[in-house]
Amino acid sequence: MPEVVSDQSVRSRQLSPADESARTLTNSAVLKEIALSEISKLAEQGDRHARDILSELARQSIVRSAVYPGSFDPFTKGHRDIVERGLQLFDQIIVAVGVNPQKKTGLLTKEERIAVIHEDLKDLGDRVRVVEYSDASIDAAQREGANFIIRGVRGPTDFPSETDLAQINREQTANKIDTIMIVSDPEKAKVSSSVAKELTRLDLDTSNYLSESTS
Repeated sequence: MPEVVSDQSVRSRQLSPADESARTLTNSAVLKEIALSEISKLAEQGDRHARDILSELARQSIVRSAVYPGSFDPFTKGHRDIVERGLQLFDQIIVAVGVNPQKKTGLLTKEERIAVIHEDLKDLGDRVRVVEYSDASIDAAQREGANFIIRGVRGPTDFPSETDLAQINREQTANKIDTIMIVSDPEKAKVSSSVAKELTRLDLDTSNYLSESTS
């Protein structure tokens, strides 16, 4: 016959000091701070269980995110490919839609671009966010708490300018923001916003370049 465990016997079980403090983490912010302090003290005193709890909390709190900046006018299948592959490296990708106040003309308005990207990437869930920015991409990255910028490169001719930009970004942020270059898939290397934009204006087929939400 299976053993019946009463509520009273469960409550009477002894929890370690670290467990008691960890349980407090589910309560208010003030209690959480106190509990973390107690766990830290126990860890310093050599409590292995407390050290394990701190390690797990640290692991859960670290979210590696990267900003993927661009005008995205329009957002192409090549851009989506970079986002998908970026998610293999990072927990979260922040697609930053650049807005240039000096540039009055474009295929899509800022609002249209953001709406299209939301629609195109909705199947990727909350690991992707879309924001707008009108300053430097490093400013956007710092606002979003990201230490990395993703850039897509279509071929050898892109590397010199992208390398220069990556070095400038590091200099301007005291080496706090690095650039990750993702080489385009060969099948999508020819996909560019400028080509897609021109085909759209000429009312030609863009199915190889744009998703259904964009075309």
